[in-house]
Amino acid sequence: MSIDFEDWDVDLKKLSATHSCGFTLTIEGSVRNPSVVHPGPFPKHLSALDQVRLLRHGVEAISKAGREDSSFRDAPSNRRYDRSNSSPKVVKKPSTTIKSNRAKKPILSLKKKSSEKQPAEE
Repeated sequence: MSIDFEDWDVDLKKLSATHSCGFTLTIEGSVRNPSVVHPGPFPKHLSALDQVRLLRHGVEAISKAGREDSSFRDAPSNRRYDRSNSSPKVVKKPSTTIKSNRAKKPILSLKKKSSEKQPAEE
């Protein structure tokens, strides 16, 4: 059975695409660079290779629709964090505890103490 991998109905408001065979996928993040892709159930008659191809064409269809639609802009909540516009933030180093103020804790060791005498072998 032949399938047309280019036959997609894209909804940019929902960030989803539906193929003519009924397969639907939804993305999160930017249409140009999605951070997460949620594929729906694949049609049973498709091989694994065709499933991957259908998924790839679906993501490309959403991306292409986003580029072609001049009225569509990624919502700020859908954009990935862009570090180029943010200024560096000063992070205060946590205060350190001086060793003399720390309570003396017993040292836990598996080594035998040198002061203990080992029994002589007979």
